[in-house]
Amino acid sequence: MAGLGKIKKIMTSELNTSRNAATIQYREIAVDEYYVALNLVMRKYNILTPNRQSHFLGQGAVESSSLPAMQEVSQTQSVVNGRQVGGGIVTKSAERESVLGHWYGWQPDEIDNYFSGSKYNRNGGLIAASYSWSNGTAEILMLRSSVDAALKC
Repeated sequence: MAGLGKIKKIMTSELNTSRNAATIQYREIAVDEYYVALNLVMRKYNILTPNRQSHFLGQGAVESSSLPAMQEVSQTQSVVNGRQVGGGIVTKSAERESVLGHWYGWQPDEIDNYFSGSKYNRNGGLIAASYSWSNGTAEILMLRSSVDAALKC
């Protein structure tokens, strides 16, 4: 089981404590909210060693803005002079679920190539190819299902 202090440290590690006190507090509140669920997920998927836990929590931190956001943002993808390039963030994809009333990508008009196709940076370089994320990212789905289960107890 990952300790509360360890998870808070991971989720706030890149922040300067004197300049980012409000952000640190915001993230620590999110850790308090998801602490039990995170440990349930780690036990369920056999993420028990410190190395595996740090990788899981680190990846989760990247994809969730260190827990406050439970969705990954989308980047515009377009073709310029026959070459696919990435653009800015799709504004609606950065909206919180509580504002949208659902996670971005759930509605038919919100499906975009970023979640199901190859991703390119602004220079046209391939970032990654992808599976279809139309049902959400695996990490977030695991976290959400465990949170739901934990809250029902």
